[in-house]
Amino acid sequence: MNDNEALKSGERTYKESEVAVILEDIKGKFDLLAEGQEGIRREIKEFRREVDSRFNQVLEYLSRVEDELMEVKNDLKALKEKPDKEEFIKLEKRVATLEKKLEMYKLKAA
Repeated sequence: MNDNEALKSGERTYKESEVAVILEDIKGKFDLLAEGQEGIRREIKEFRREVDSRFNQVLEYLSRVEDELMEVKNDLKALKEKPDKEEFIKLEKRVATLEKKLEMYKLKAA
């Protein structure tokens, strides 16, 4: 197809310098896209670190609660063997304190 036929059919021929400009524009757009993706990657990594940190805090807190509950269980076993009203009152207070702590944590987590 010669230049006259190309013009009649609506096709256009581009000079080498025009193609270079178009390609440079496309490259610039790809570079912007890559920068955007890198920003998203950084945000995801930061989000993961934050979630991991909070998860570890929750696990640590629950571990402490579990330890305290085990102590209460052991004390209750001892009470079964030898009931003591004073010791029972102490345990009731400890259980109430644990329940309050657990409720506060639930409110914070919500």
